Amino acid sequence: MIGLFGLVGILGVCTVPLVGRYVDRLIPWTGVLIGICIQGSGQILVTGGGTVNVAFVILAIFFLDIGQQMQQVSNQMRVFAISDLARARLNACYIIFLFIGTPSFRFAGLILGQAMGSKLGTKVYTEGGYRATGALSCGWIGLNVVFLMCRGPNTKKWLGWAGGRELRRNRLPKEPVESSASAESV
Repeated sequence: MIGLFGLVGILGVCTVPLVGRYVDRLIPWTGVLIGICIQGSGQILVTGGGTVNVAFVILAIFFLDIGQQMQQVSNQMRVFAISDLARARLNACYIIFLFIGTPSFRFAGLILGQAMGSKLGTKVYTEGGYRATGALSCGWIGLNVVFLMCRGPNTKKWLGWAGGRELRRNRLPKEPVESSASAESV
């Protein structure tokens, strides 16, 4: 019976092409925000109802998977937009920092790291149980939203909301493209 949970995980992985097509229409910031909200919903489901019925656990696995995939695709879009010539190096750096800061610790993970997060989670579980661990995860997800809101969707700076509040790619104003004649005159 426990192997059936693997099928739920495979179902989440099978949604990646759909998630990718959806995220293509958004800017990466919006994809990360939606992914965090989906993950938060899954975590709330499993924290609140995980001990009541296994259906809550199955739904939560699916939601956590989809939310994680959406964040992964959105963040890779953001990283790959830096340079077309350095995609392999950028991807290597992204994956290294992904493991230093686990997916649910995107921002705090750079400080805490994966080992510290595992140690803290284990301590909370042994002292407070299942619901305390779920509440901690909900708190980390909430912290992700706070950090994401400190930097707006279209800003070029580290903090702030300069650059507008548009969340979809097709509604952003087009950036002027320099023609070869104006580039040669400089």
